[in-house]
Amino acid sequence: MGDFAVRTNTGDTRQPGATGPEGAADRLRLFLLGPLGARRGEVPIDLGPIRRQAVLAALVLRAETLVTHQQLLDDVWGLEPPGTGRRVLPSYVYPLRKALDAPGTGPAASVIRGERGGYRFVPGRARTDVGVLAAEAASLRGARAAGDLAAALAGCTRALDQFRGEPLAGLPGPFADAERQRLAGQRRALHHERAECLVLLGRYAEALDTLSVAPSAQPHDEPLAALRMRALYGSGRQAEALAVYRETRDRLRGELGVEPGDELRRVHQGVLRRDDATLLGRAPSPRGPGAVPARTPAPAPSAPSPASSAPSSGTSRIRRNELPGDIPWLIGRERELALLTAPAATGSVSVAAVDGTAGVGKSALLVRAAWTLHDQYPDGCLFVDLHTHGAPHESLSPQRALHRLLRAVNGVGDELPTNCPS
Repeated sequence: MGDFAVRTNTGDTRQPGATGPEGAADRLRLFLLGPLGARRGEVPIDLGPIRRQAVLAALVLRAETLVTHQQLLDDVWGLEPPGTGRRVLPSYVYPLRKALDAPGTGPAASVIRGERGGYRFVPGRARTDVGVLAAEAASLRGARAAGDLAAALAGCTRALDQFRGEPLAGLPGPFADAERQRLAGQRRALHHERAECLVLLGRYAEALDTLSVAPSAQPHDEPLAALRMRALYGSGRQAEALAVYRETRDRLRGELGVEPGDELRRVHQGVLRRDDATLLGRAPSPRGPGAVPARTPAPAPSAPSPASSAPSSGTSRIRRNELPGDIPWLIGRERELALLTAPAATGSVSVAAVDGTAGVGKSALLVRAAWTLHDQYPDGCLFVDLHTHGAPHESLSPQRALHRLLRAVNGVGDELPTNCPS
């Protein structure tokens, strides 16, 4: 099954086209949807070596969130931290402040603020391409909900224009690896949404053009196949639409040992019956075919909010939310999502495991479920990537995973395992 994601964690909550002081010639702009870059006005800023850039990306993509020293080390160096540990971080942060801040800016007003236990990126007047992307995504969702397909289509096009190549191209570290995959999923989502709007508007040839350049997560992307079938059918190419179904079904059977899902079968039956109402004339949906309704995203500076101070036994501690970015659009997993988010019996603890082949959307489903439930866990939400499949890093052992989880909740001393390095 295919899946795709859109996230709205940004460093800029203004709508595209906003005017005012933010448009001044000295405005800082940051670009992450391609090779990392920055400009003040029209003047390029030298961000230094790629690992320094990776530190900046880890902060910018968690704008307004306190990122702990240890989390930065894990994000950028992974399982091979520098020998000096967190003492190396100031030598990365200071040059970034010097490069990004306007002349005369002090540490208290810097875009990168040092706080107890970590650093926080405070965008202020800075504008990011991921911020523009998120604003356009929110705008097009509103247009779809209102049934304004033309406005939604224009929003998709503007959002896709923000991409300048592979996001965070060349940056090292587990965080950059994960963000590249997430942003690639968002790009796929926008291509799918654009094609859906074009089909519903009756612009079938344009929809096929969009689908021909849409990157696919894997060759078993059923939503992509379903959209292509609808566009072909609308173009009067029924035989080709049926051929797409046969090819997709054969791949699913031969490579995964499964049958096509409900949505693809429904489209197939619609093509066989020449069901124009089902395939082409259906009332617009704010989420697309088979989508799981998402929570309403909060304003970017406060969502997600992985770190905040809270009193505990007379001291302050960091409230942690280490979940990856939320996934407002999820295709064809309503039943599984409902099962994962069903209330547990009073006094019981719910433990869930999701199994499946690589690339079918397990992580997307779990992230969506975790964000659905996260408000029920005010003490915090933790996340550990075990690097078990497809990542260019050594797998994380159970001891290291436990060590990382305990560190995340401020574990110290004999609370930490002694048989693995810190």
